[in-house]
Amino acid sequence: MQLSSAAAYSIIPIIRAKYGIRLSLRDYDELIKLKTVAEVVAYLKNRTHYSKVLKGISETSLHRGNLEKLINKNQLNEILRICRFEKTVGEHLFSYVVSQAEIEELLKFARFLAAGHPEDYILDASHAINSFSHIDFMKLASIHTFPEFFDFIRHTKFKTVLKDQVDDIQSLDFPRFEAALFRKLYSDTFKIINTEFPAAARTLLKSLFALKVELNDILLIYRAKRFYNLDPASINKLVTGIRYLLSEKMLKRMVNAESPDEILKILNSSKYKKFIRLYGFENPELFKNHVLQHQAERLIKISINPPVVMACFIILTEIEKENLTSLIEGVRYRLSQEEIKKMLVLTRKAGD
Repeated sequence: MQLSSAAAYSIIPIIRAKYGIRLSLRDYDELIKLKTVAEVVAYLKNRTHYSKVLKGISETSLHRGNLEKLINKNQLNEILRICRFEKTVGEHLFSYVVSQAEIEELLKFARFLAAGHPEDYILDASHAINSFSHIDFMKLASIHTFPEFFDFIRHTKFKTVLKDQVDDIQSLDFPRFEAALFRKLYSDTFKIINTEFPAAARTLLKSLFALKVELNDILLIYRAKRFYNLDPASINKLVTGIRYLLSEKMLKRMVNAESPDEILKILNSSKYKKFIRLYGFENPELFKNHVLQHQAERLIKISINPPVVMACFIILTEIEKENLTSLIEGVRYRLSQEEIKKMLVLTRKAGD
């Protein structure tokens, strides 16, 4: 594929300008001082780029869950506006964003169904995805059993993930189901990268997404060892197998590690050592986002490939969304400023 016009390259300064109005360290410092979710809403509405999505919203009547839905909606709309500017750059990357949001909704419903309260999904559903997806998520309201849920999935693009499900259709092997969904997401994403983008962008895009997948695998293995004591055979069924900075030998050693501490030792002998030195590994989830942000911020500033700059923007908006979700939870549960700040992945920008 060749980029079709000068418009494809003119998207770069537009994206960088959008990136420039992200939440700053100053914003986060002010937000973590606030005492209530209503105060957070007021700050976001009056002093940040979230003003448009929160326009007309009452600070005092907005529930925490609805605020998070609006933040999700804002993320989708921001990315869509960028992607629509030049379709040769954006339409395929937006399909990745939509697929990821669809997976989040399927997993959300699966959790409610497993808990025996599928009807509660509608109260928690992120209706923003309905404008972009071909999946009718409102039909989930009529589903009450796993066989019905599996039949629903069979009529979507995710039907192939059911082959990884156990034979008992009356229950759900949730870890394998989740792993299969994300394995399909990234399989489809790499196919798109290989067929729809020029060679110069292809290499960087594959590196960026391979890094994201590998970090997810590291997090999965660490959690499996620390919290669930899973055996190597079970872990191997969950990892994607896409490698970037780790060798196959190192991944195998991590899967067979006796403890989380051994995993950290292996990472410290890999190319992740410099990131552990920069960000620590006390919180593996934050480590993952720190590394992704490090790479995405570097590329969004120096790359001259429109698809690469756009992919970096998508990753950085995802991290900002996760930051805000963590911050809102921290404020809601009245955590200290220090505790909330430890939950965030922060970066300095001009003017901070």
